[in-house]
Amino acid sequence: MAAVRRRPRSLDQPYSMWTLQRLADYMAEQTGIRASIETVRQVLKAGEVVLSRPQHKVSSPDPEYLEKKRRSKRRVTV
Repeated sequence: MAAVRRRPRSLDQPYSMWTLQRLADYMAEQTGIRASIETVRQVLKAGEVVLSRPQHKVSSPDPEYLEKKRRSKRRVTV
């Protein structure tokens, strides 16, 4: 439970999000005990932790991106 509450990169992992498989692999490396992803899911559920799908955010290096995005949302074509 302590590992899942931390970002993977803070634990020197090469990814930014946990998956059940990544957690199972990380715990096997740390403890030497291999648990199935279903066991990991059940333990997380018991601890009221649910892994959700990543939310993707669209951004742009354009410094005026947010203003342009707002303007495009205001336009309504009929």
